Amino acid sequence: MNIKIDTVHSPSRGVRGPYAKLTAIAVATTVCAIGLPAQTVLLPTPNAPPISGVVVGSDGGRIQATVTAHGLTPPSVSATAETGPDGSFVLGGLPDGNYQLCVEDKGGTYLDPCAWSETQVIVAAKGSRPVSGFRLVMALGVKLEVRVNDAGRVLDPVAPPANRPRTELVVAAVTPRNIVLPVRFAGRTGAVRSHRIAVSSGARMFVGVLSFGANVNDPQGRPIEAGRITSLPITIPAGQNPPPVDLTVTGARP
Repeated sequence: MNIKIDTVHSPSRGVRGPYAKLTAIAVATTVCAIGLPAQTVLLPTPNAPPISGVVVGSDGGRIQATVTAHGLTPPSVSATAETGPDGSFVLGGLPDGNYQLCVEDKGGTYLDPCAWSETQVIVAAKGSRPVSGFRLVMALGVKLEVRVNDAGRVLDPVAPPANRPRTELVVAAVTPRNIVLPVRFAGRTGAVRSHRIAVSSGARMFVGVLSFGANVNDPQGRPIEAGRITSLPITIPAGQNPPPVDLTVTGARP
């Protein structure tokens, strides 16, 4: 399976942060696959008409989110805005063109259409007329949990001995559009670390696992090769949370 990054996907989303360890292996820390140039953001155009609207959930709820417009024509132009408490947003300073809108829900409950939807949200800005009253609907997701049983506390954030590399486990979701998103650490109960992400109901997707300095087994008890991405295929049941994906840390690598 080829894991890639959609170069139009919002840079505010998950290919940054915890996914930085994948930069030298498969994924850049911004929105580009290795070998592609990073996006250049041009300065805003003074007095350009704004794009404004409201972000709502498919269940009718108003969402606090980060909205990013990515230029399709012209390319290499983008703007980002935070929504108000009522979900309203204003994107200003964009020259004439067609823009793809990507949205990150701050609560982690709704799905960014750029990552999950086959139908992308495209807005045309033209002339001196603003785009106003745009209603951007985010689909409500279901929760996927990845549980990591680390009885030996191999992944605990402590300084490793001088002769041993730091141990780390990176967990990601690969959407049906082949967008890579981090499955973020949500807490622990005893020896079990929990990672969670909102995913699309009924989706056929992958969980990507990458370990450094730790021996990890997949849900069937098979060893996961350290330093390489392992893709675990899963199908999300329609309308319900899927069963957890269980990984087991069996020890530190010598």
